[in-house]
Amino acid sequence: MKTWNITPAAFFLKVANVCFLSLTPAVAAEDSKAALDIKSINPTSPAQLKAGERLTIAVEYRNPEARAVQIWARPYTNGRTTPGYHAHGSSTYTDTTGRIEGWFFFDQTTAVDEVRVEMVESATGPDRKILASASQPISAMWTGTRTPVASTQPATGPGSSEDDARRRIRVVSQDDGSRRIRVINNQPATASSASASVKVGEPIDIKFTAVDGREVDLAKLRGKVVLIDFWATWCGPCIGELPHVLEAYQKFHDKGFEIVGISFDQDKGALERMTKDKGMTWPQYFDGKGWKNDFGVKYGIHGIPAMWLIDKQGRVATTSARRDLAGQVETLLAGKTVAAAPAASPTATPAPAASSSATTPVALKIPEPVLRKDGVFGFPQEKATVFCDTADLRLSVWNNSDYLYVQAILWKDDNSALGKTGDGRVIGDYSTLALDVDADGEVTKDVDRNYMLNPWPTMGGMFYQIRLGKGSSTTIKSDTKGRGAIRYLQLPDGRKVRVDSYVIPLAEISRKVPDKIQLNYRANSTAPKLSVHSTSDTPPGRTSNHEYVLATGAEFALDSVPDGRKDPSLIAPRHREPTPKVGAAAPEISAKDWLNTSGTPTLAALRGQVVLVEFWATWCGPCIQSIPHLNELQKKYAGRGFKLVSFTEQDRNGIAAFLKRTPMDYIIGTESEAAFDRYGVTGIPAAFVVDKTGKISWAGNSGDPALEGAIQAALGPN
Repeated sequence: MKTWNITPAAFFLKVANVCFLSLTPAVAAEDSKAALDIKSINPTSPAQLKAGERLTIAVEYRNPEARAVQIWARPYTNGRTTPGYHAHGSSTYTDTTGRIEGWFFFDQTTAVDEVRVEMVESATGPDRKILASASQPISAMWTGTRTPVASTQPATGPGSSEDDARRRIRVVSQDDGSRRIRVINNQPATASSASASVKVGEPIDIKFTAVDGREVDLAKLRGKVVLIDFWATWCGPCIGELPHVLEAYQKFHDKGFEIVGISFDQDKGALERMTKDKGMTWPQYFDGKGWKNDFGVKYGIHGIPAMWLIDKQGRVATTSARRDLAGQVETLLAGKTVAAAPAASPTATPAPAASSSATTPVALKIPEPVLRKDGVFGFPQEKATVFCDTADLRLSVWNNSDYLYVQAILWKDDNSALGKTGDGRVIGDYSTLALDVDADGEVTKDVDRNYMLNPWPTMGGMFYQIRLGKGSSTTIKSDTKGRGAIRYLQLPDGRKVRVDSYVIPLAEISRKVPDKIQLNYRANSTAPKLSVHSTSDTPPGRTSNHEYVLATGAEFALDSVPDGRKDPSLIAPRHREPTPKVGAAAPEISAKDWLNTSGTPTLAALRGQVVLVEFWATWCGPCIQSIPHLNELQKKYAGRGFKLVSFTEQDRNGIAAFLKRTPMDYIIGTESEAAFDRYGVTGIPAAFVVDKTGKISWAGNSGDPALEGAIQAALGPN
């Protein structure tokens, strides 16, 4: 049997707020002559694995033209590539048919609901074709935490060969936990994030003609402190560093501080536009080679931004200038030595693909005046329209020909802690951007939309609903082509502020320049308890929306905007057992607290009676509609050995308040997550009839007309 190895998906990973290039090149156009067939996935679904355990996939392929092909596979969750999985690069196959086997695994708790496999041309370049594809739904859960020996540093790009990629990979984990060191540019690599080709205290040689024609020679800058900034316009973390770079340059340039930019861009025009727009007046090196940038290759740069400071003697003072740049520059200008950066652990686990966790402040240390003037995450604040600017909220809007970009700063929200709704549901910070797309001041069915950030703690990032009428919308949808996130910034004075960013494709809302739209923004925070609305100060008789005319704007770096959909869930993932089938033994029941009973019910104690196990919530309309019928069933059959036990994930206080308005004449278990998980309940209402022997005799929902007949059948003749 042949084996294949699986590679990460085609996107730029932001690991520990650094951009790395992934291993999968661009592909296009499927070829119907080739074929893939997923034959088996082991362990079978549903699969419960420990962190580090493999999921193995066997595939048969057909390649009639005997092309040189590679076969990639990726795990998916909720329609998106699941971040953080471990695998290796694909081999190349030329057989017309064959069977191959591969695997992947995770180092931490992760859920996967789909496997996708693609056969692609082995050639490189942007026109590379997908020849065949296949996918299969699965249910796999990795639990626990496994610390890898070291992280893999993906590093290839368009035009790179697989061999080049493998030469640049640093350290990967073997199955037995041992380390395998590969080489970078034919030199031994280490697990450190620092370059393998430069050492602190040694001089380096950089000499070139800049984009603007200036001649740059590092040797001629002796006597000055120089920042070597390896960066790119498309790199979000690079743009995130820019306010600090500009601040240091403006403060210390006249005192002998210079900057030399080394651009990893392939688009010279994008580089020239951004440096002009951002006031980056220092020289820039550009060769258009992307990740094969000459100086990047020479000095072993595999992640950007990489920021080095050169002292007055022309020696490398630090390769960690992102840490307090201004402070380090001031120290070097005074002729002193900067402190060494904390060593990175060779066993450190990479951060999630998002630029930062939704629960962790981003330590950008942007002074408030700079934040007010320049915005953050690539937002062009100086060109934006400000609709609300109060002590609580500033709401700004900007667009170009492709995107609407809305940014809100909540000056008093400094905490991402979770809380609870009045009915006992866990809730976190969230916001809604309401769009009156046709700007008519009314709700237009199937046109107007509500975009949301973090609508629930388990749903990070941007989602939307389509309006169906006043007070009515579709369910929450996740297929937006835009992006957004809630982030918490730490300012230099120690304060924290919240920033909500929405980037919405104009094509998604069927708008273009110079159409008119209306919008408003509202946000909630659980700690501190806040509710803000951008139109709360609107005078009586005025519209409650802001009116905005779409105008032509410049390009901006979409990757500079964080995508909260890649954030880890604010609530730890739960493992749900498969839903038990009719005839199977009923799982035991449990709850944190009980209402309408003086004891602690168990199925074991109720053996010999018929039990209806029901799952519900106060916010579930069909559940509420079923309550009168359930009350009737409890009353009608109680004398025949029937017991109704209902479970909710909400807490006792929320349910007790609900019972004052809506009586429920049967036992209720609150905070019953364990019962939900044992019965595999993912949608409510749900109901199971448990017969006198403790087996499930019927499964459905509490609104099903067949429910009463199922209870009668389980009870037997009267």
